[in-house]
Amino acid sequence: MYVQYAREFDSKTNMVGNKCMQCKPKGTDLVFVIDDSGSISSSEWRMMINFMKDFIDSQKIGPDADQMRVSLTFFSSHSKTVNYDYAVLLRNGERQGSYKGAIKAILSDHIHGTGRTHTDFALEKTLQMMESGQSGSRLHDATVSKVVIVLTDGMSSKKHATKIERDQFNKYPQITFYAIGTKKNADDTELRYIAGSADRARKYKTVSEFSRDLQDIVQMTCKSVAFVPTNFSDGTSTSVYYDYKFKLSQPKLSSAAVKQNNSLAEVVDDDDDDDIR
Repeated sequence: MYVQYAREFDSKTNMVGNKCMQCKPKGTDLVFVIDDSGSISSSEWRMMINFMKDFIDSQKIGPDADQMRVSLTFFSSHSKTVNYDYAVLLRNGERQGSYKGAIKAILSDHIHGTGRTHTDFALEKTLQMMESGQSGSRLHDATVSKVVIVLTDGMSSKKHATKIERDQFNKYPQITFYAIGTKKNADDTELRYIAGSADRARKYKTVSEFSRDLQDIVQMTCKSVAFVPTNFSDGTSTSVYYDYKFKLSQPKLSSAAVKQNNSLAEVVDDDDDDDIR
């Protein structure tokens, strides 16, 4: 994925004014965790499937270092929970001649099921897949973003167990969660807990509202970064990490550093021409 951080960015000198920036591609490992339980209506199911297809169409999918890999976890009851890992979907894409087509074919062919909402089991299986060396996961590659998008009505059958399994991901702070509620009465508390932040939890009342917000969700889940090596007049230096939309990882800086990097943040956030591929 790419983000053009500022219109003033000079690709030849790698400079914005007197501030050095690195603006380079990042690969992404994305997992869709999809609620396939009986509490999801047919219209909500279609909404989720169409959203994921549109999302896939908007991305650069493939095996290369700067491309997105996708995994799918459909869940309801234990026996009906199934995961398609990154490697499986990449192999399907190679055979079919289209990485996007292979993912969308599974989304189209999967029959909306019934059963309880074992979100806890889905999270457990997802983490096992991401930790596996055979799944195509790039969990320990620092150049790759790791994103999990949970599509659910936020009505887990075992809420405490869901919290426990979500907490297991905390040992991997490089994994960013987003929770998208597909019902107007989706459980806000559970959505926020899964997402880890109210900013990354969304709830939609209608299909049209969900679809209208697609591009904003795509941008929200883009984890391109800028590393800004900076030397300050007080003799200190740092590399500030800017996360698109959310500046969650800024280190504590000296007063001089804060002043200088606040001015940079205004440049980064003021670009209306973000180019996400």
